[in-house]
Amino acid sequence: MPRPGTLPLPIMARERTNMPNLFKTTLAALAIAAGASGAVQAATCDGVLLSDSRFSKFATLVQVSGLAPVVTNQQVTVFAPTNAALEPLSSVTQMLNSSATSASPDFPKLQTLVRAHLVGGVHPESQMRGKVELSTQAGTGLAIDGTGQRGITLSTLSRNSVNLSGMRIMADVHVAGPAIPCDNGVVYPIDNALVQ
Repeated sequence: MPRPGTLPLPIMARERTNMPNLFKTTLAALAIAAGASGAVQAATCDGVLLSDSRFSKFATLVQVSGLAPVVTNQQVTVFAPTNAALEPLSSVTQMLNSSATSASPDFPKLQTLVRAHLVGGVHPESQMRGKVELSTQAGTGLAIDGTGQRGITLSTLSRNSVNLSGMRIMADVHVAGPAIPCDNGVVYPIDNALVQ
């Protein structure tokens, strides 16, 4: 029988053979802790929206609309209006207020708003330097012009079969900062909503 506080020899031998795995596990735990302390750590697009205070209003709209799984699990490019961009929009303020109270938001309108800012697939900044047209998950077109002096300009394009739930499309929306890469895509901060 081993002394109290010591391991029997077979267990010690087993632990010694597991040392590389223990080392890997410890390194993984340290990497997670470093990420929690502010070191750069990859995240899903939904995680980026939730962790960056510039996007708190849009992140709330994504959550309330029920589209967080899309922004978490699919390959997606998110054109995320900043809080400053959404602040003056009364329709968005109404949706945010109704999500914070017992009132039900207008889900078709809310989902249209969020989907108009989501494009399937990963579209890096290098792809935005020319003139490109993409399709949003709301079914609208998105004309992107990266050739101007003001950087990347976005304009929503109407399509006949698309129901925008009474919302109007916007032109001359600008990317308002560098693209933020995510595990499953990329987030672009923009200075206005693409539909209102």
